[in-house]
Amino acid sequence: MTVDVVTTEIVRNLFLSAADDMLATLVRSAFQPLIYENGDAAVALLDRNADVLGQSSGLPLFLGSLDQAVKEAVRLRGGKIGCRRAISSSSTTPISRGRISQT
Repeated sequence: MTVDVVTTEIVRNLFLSAADDMLATLVRSAFQPLIYENGDAAVALLDRNADVLGQSSGLPLFLGSLDQAVKEAVRLRGGKIGCRRAISSSSTTPISRGRISQT
């Protein structure tokens, strides 16, 4: 299977753009002053294995470490990585009706 470099870049930029739009929406709609005044938040799109597909260019603190933080948070709560449940874009944890997935 060959990898089309142009398509790969288009999809990569699509994920990055979606994450930046999600961050802008989060900042605009936030009630917490740390978020709406300072933009103190990070937003990312994750796959079912909690690997980052696209992350907003928010705080440098989260760059490169958000996926590991999510994996550890899910592990501590007894959830499974790799399940077929939805991944929340705002809280970046696997959810099933508001609770961490147990399956």
